[in-house]
Amino acid sequence: MDWGVNNGTATVTAFGDGSASVYLSGGGGFIGGQGNESIRAAAKKVMAIANRDRSAAHPALSFPQPEKGQVIFYFRTDEGVLTATASSEELQKHQNKLSELGDATQQIITEYRKLQANSH
Repeated sequence: MDWGVNNGTATVTAFGDGSASVYLSGGGGFIGGQGNESIRAAAKKVMAIANRDRSAAHPALSFPQPEKGQVIFYFRTDEGVLTATASSEELQKHQNKLSELGDATQQIITEYRKLQANSH
């Protein structure tokens, strides 16, 4: 998921092995996470929802940066990369078919923040 935020883009990835990463275009982020149960569970939830909801996506012909307030989902499949776009507002208000996927992806960010807060 690429999320257009105030300072650039936040990219969140999740994989079937339970790894999940957060990359910030301004620098920084979190990598891996599969060694932490809560991050691993969040990543696997994202994967389950993405597999269920990928019918809402279409083949990706390009990979643009999202505009502020825009969320672009990418689904890497055996058939190629699929994509779907929504506004942050639609996702937050649960007015988009991908809102549950957006919530699950946000949970990865939340779990990394909790982990970071507990390490200080």
